[in-house]
Amino acid sequence: MRAIARGWRVCAVQFMKCGRWEVGEERSARSPGVEWWTIGDGFSWDSKDMDRTEAVAHDAWRTAREKLQEPAYGLVILDEVTYLMNWGWISTAEVVEAIKARGIDF
Repeated sequence: MRAIARGWRVCAVQFMKCGRWEVGEERSARSPGVEWWTIGDGFSWDSKDMDRTEAVAHDAWRTAREKLQEPAYGLVILDEVTYLMNWGWISTAEVVEAIKARGIDF
């Protein structure tokens, strides 16, 4: 909300939730203009095909990397990206490098 109030362009990528769900955070964020990408396959513990779930997660990460590279965004939210890192689906180093490339210092 602070970023929107400052006039920043904001984008959120959800890695776990899927588009079939109506979630409050999406509804409340879209209203003031947050670009929202719900790319996940749903919660992994509900998955009937973990290979597909992992492939969808990789697609979400590709989208997130693209958004991180766009200088027009003042803020890119990587919602639940830590699950993908903890499961070894994407490397933590890759996520850190993508964030660092935006010029953010840890």
